Formats: sequence, C-alpha cells, structure tokens
Amino acid sequence: MIDYIVVSTSRCNYQKWQLELLNWSRKKVSQQGKLIILLSDDVNHHNEETIIEFDDSDVIVYDLPDYAKEWELENDDWWGGIPNKYESIKWFAENGKLKDSDTLLFLDPDMIFTEKVNISVKDDEVKGQRWIDYKNRNKNYDTD
Repeated sequence: MIDYIVVSTSRCNYQKWQLELLNWSRKKVSQQGKLIILLSDDVNHHNEETIIEFDDSDVIVYDLPDYAKEWELENDDWWGGIPNKYESIKWFAENGKLKDSDTLLFLDPDMIFTEKVNISVKDDEVKGQRWIDYKNRNKNYDTD
C-alpha cells in the first residue's frame, strides 16, 4: 500500500494545471495515499501570483523557499528547478513526521495515473531509476 504520493514542484501557473490534473487522475483511479505537494517558491514567476490549493482532505501542500534561486545566487549557476527538488525532499524527510513503515511514491508534477499503482517494497527498498546526469553535478554520486 502506498501511504504518500510526494510531488516536488515550484509555484507557477504551468505547474498548477499539472498538479490539478495529477490530483484528478489520482482520484479517478482511486489511488491510495495522501498527496503531498512540496511547493517551492518561484521568484522568477512572482508576477503570476499563483494560488495552489486543494479542497481534498488527503492533499497536503507545504510551502517552501525557492531553493533554486538560493543555489543560483550562491553558486552563480542556474541549475533549473533541481535544487528545489533535492532540498524539498530533504526538508520532507526531516520534517514530514514519517513512520519507518510508510511507503512513498515520488512523482513529477507532469505525471498522471492511468491505473491504480499498488507496489510492495521491502524495508528500505527503493524502486526507481537513477538520473544519469546527476553524476556530472555531484561527484559523490555512487552509481554502483
């Protein structure tokens, strides 16, 4: 059983419709798990005044800083929204009040459910795929 569906994204109109579609598809297939949205601020889209709210009691939105802008200012390097994703997930791991037995499904906001997902995992098991280009950004990345 999936306890949480975790999506990290930034506050802008483009992400808003994707999140709404993802949530609609989640309800359409009766997907188990609360939808957790890790919503990073987006300095570059402040003029949009995007409001992201859901009436569903099983959707929780956490408002977080614009880690991508912080990264850009600190490193003089624009790395897109990737710092938002990593820092938001780190924040959730430290503050999300998870139980050791919780099963999390991480998705990007542009994904939808076409059918219910019900996967089983063993303790501390991760099912997924490595992002190959991450190795170029972080020399400590272990590919074995």
